[in-house]
Amino acid sequence: MTSRRDVLKQKLEKSHSLFTVALQVPSEGGGIGRKEIQVLARKELMMRDLVRQVLRKYLPENELPESDFIFFEKQQPVPDNRYIYDMTTGTSLRLERRNTNLAQTLALSSGLIERIYLQEVMTGEIFEIAQFPAVIGRIKQTQTMGSLEVNLGDMEKGKTVSGKHAQITRDETYIYIENLTQDNRLEINNQRVDFGSPQPIKNNDTILVGRVLLTIKITGA
Repeated sequence: MTSRRDVLKQKLEKSHSLFTVALQVPSEGGGIGRKEIQVLARKELMMRDLVRQVLRKYLPENELPESDFIFFEKQQPVPDNRYIYDMTTGTSLRLERRNTNLAQTLALSSGLIERIYLQEVMTGEIFEIAQFPAVIGRIKQTQTMGSLEVNLGDMEKGKTVSGKHAQITRDETYIYIENLTQDNRLEINNQRVDFGSPQPIKNNDTILVGRVLLTIKITGA
């Protein structure tokens, strides 16, 4: 005999879909972290309704228009007017700012990125990113670069940079920066990046490594 609980579960599965949503949230100390949540949504709604639902419940402090946000499924943006009943229940989604990374995403996925480099703001010195992961740090004059791609030790404030401070990585969709230890100071556009929480970066973002201020340049994006 079917229990009342099973009957209610079957009704819920017919009328709702369950999604795993990754989103950026403020962390302790003013940084940015990532959080995964489980969201249950009615199938007759559209994806724009799911954006509204997630923002209002999980990011109530957000002051940007809801239309500024969009879901990504793997590498592809999900259209706002797509009905939830067309989505597979259990799908993993990522909520991002619209247009913040979309052009860069398309350039990465189609191989149009021509050059990636960091530029120190005060001197204009350029550090090419020729391979990934690209480790950012500081070496002594008696040492060799080794696995270090970007050496900031010669900068005026280079002593505030640790040996292996941060690293830049990429996949088919995004370019990321990651803080390599809990004690390192790393910020993107004045927002702290916590250890163990890689953050996507885009063309012209400012990156503070220790007290060395850099701008990332991505040509072709």
